[in-house]
Amino acid sequence: MWVILKSKKNKISFLKQELNNKFKKSCEIYSPKMLIENFRNKKIVKKEFNIMGDYVFCFNPGFNDQKTLNQIKYVKGVNYCLDGCHLAQEEIEYFINKFRSCEDEKGFINQNFLNTQINKYYKFLNGPFTQKIFKIIEIHRDKLQILVGNIQTSINKRKFLFSPL
Repeated sequence: MWVILKSKKNKISFLKQELNNKFKKSCEIYSPKMLIENFRNKKIVKKEFNIMGDYVFCFNPGFNDQKTLNQIKYVKGVNYCLDGCHLAQEEIEYFINKFRSCEDEKGFINQNFLNTQINKYYKFLNGPFTQKIFKIIEIHRDKLQILVGNIQTSINKRKFLFSPL
């Protein structure tokens, strides 16, 4: 069963180790991440960004038992365990599968999980146009026709990260 835990900042590996020690069965931890590139001082700076913040998904078949679920709250590294996860297992699995299908070979989320729309404005999060605003003119399978200022160009939507404005 999947549970949603709020962990202490940047202690996910410690949390995984503590969960494995406590429950004797391996716990699978999933935390979707994005890799964002920014230009600072004429250099590209790469930064990992957890989409869920301090929350992580944790799977263990033993979590079906209520007694085991109550023990999670007392594991070192856990700030909080969300209640009601047993009622939303299908939604949690759908959410995780959607994010996993959008991961690249390094395990980072790519742009496929966003629904892009024509005539909407977006902002680049990486690449040579970082922090620039653009408008989508046409959407093809893997390409986008965009308008950056007065310049029309096409980009591969799998290579660049962008967010809606």
